[in-house]
Amino acid sequence: MISKRHVLVLIFFVPCIVICAQKKTCVNMVIKLRPIENYRGKLKNCTVSVLQNNAVILKSELKGYKFKTKLTSRSVYKIVFEKEQFVSKHIIVNTASIPNERKINQKLKADISLFKLKNEFKTDFLEKEPISIGYYNELKDEVIWDFEYNRSMVEKIIHTMTKE
Repeated sequence: MISKRHVLVLIFFVPCIVICAQKKTCVNMVIKLRPIENYRGKLKNCTVSVLQNNAVILKSELKGYKFKTKLTSRSVYKIVFEKEQFVSKHIIVNTASIPNERKINQKLKADISLFKLKNEFKTDFLEKEPISIGYYNELKDEVIWDFEYNRSMVEKIIHTMTKE
């Protein structure tokens, strides 16, 4: 027969063992914000919002041009970059598909360029479509950028801005 004491042990300690057995995820994000007109330049005083599963977990006003954060949960993150009189952009980083038995501790870097808002450019698609997507790649056992997707988005932006 199971006593109340045994039940309490099961209720409190078994979840702790399960949580401790799961490997930790830590993706260190380093994003440099740049103006499109001067790609080596530094775009300062931007607002960055981090959403985890569509809930805002961080909103920050940057003094400099670098944004650093740690993504520590297996989730889908949306990171939005905004500056007044500039077109906003966002990225998606999906860490939800990292297997529980994997420990990921890596750095994911990117340069994000923002450009001035002009009415003649139809850039409203950037509100819905991320400029880049990061995801867990099983073969490389790391979170990587989808460079093909990013290239297609850059081409779409260039096409929009060079239409006559």
